[in-house]
Amino acid sequence: MEWCVHNEKLGVRKTIEEVKHWLQSQEAATANPPVVEFERYACVEDCAQCVRQPFVLVNQRESLTAPSGEELTKLLLNRIHDRHKP
Repeated sequence: MEWCVHNEKLGVRKTIEEVKHWLQSQEAATANPPVVEFERYACVEDCAQCVRQPFVLVNQRESLTAPSGEELTKLLLNRIHDRHKP
């Protein structure tokens, strides 16, 4: 999961913190927790998206967007949960 430092003001910083917190809770609760790598960049070269709404890049190419940081958090947690079936 990658994000631009300039997009943090739109809620991405809190989203990343909440996703990390959820992942930590999964590490304690399950034998096979999901693994997600995080990378913060000065720029991810999608400035048009970056100024409009919260987004992250998944798998280095897929942009996930939402109208708010809270909605992006829900989207990411649902996606991680759906893709990681023990």
